[in-house]
Amino acid sequence: MPQKIRLGDLLVSHGVITPAELDKAISLQNITGGKLGQVLIDGEVISEDKLLRFLSEQLNLPLIDLDDFEFTPVVTAKLPETYARRFRAIALADNQGVIQIGMADPLDLFAQDELRRLF
Repeated sequence: MPQKIRLGDLLVSHGVITPAELDKAISLQNITGGKLGQVLIDGEVISEDKLLRFLSEQLNLPLIDLDDFEFTPVVTAKLPETYARRFRAIALADNQGVIQIGMADPLDLFAQDELRRLF
């Protein structure tokens, strides 16, 4: 089984943040209970755009700017609102019956499983 690489370690190993910035963010995360990425963004250690671009590249997932995306109501309606809200997801495209889903957290395995079951 492949070893899970933590976000902070990945950012440090690629020179995106320093070890000191990571330590400070982890300390703050332990106090607030938030997600590390959000702590880094809130602390202005990294911009949200830079973090998202980095994660997109590392995870080999496309980064889609919804402000520039042309939605098709027929496609977006394929994902029931309850699922869309619960998993912060939206149906983006229907490619010959394969529904492309955009998610705020594409690493949420529970959400992935539930959406696969749905479709």
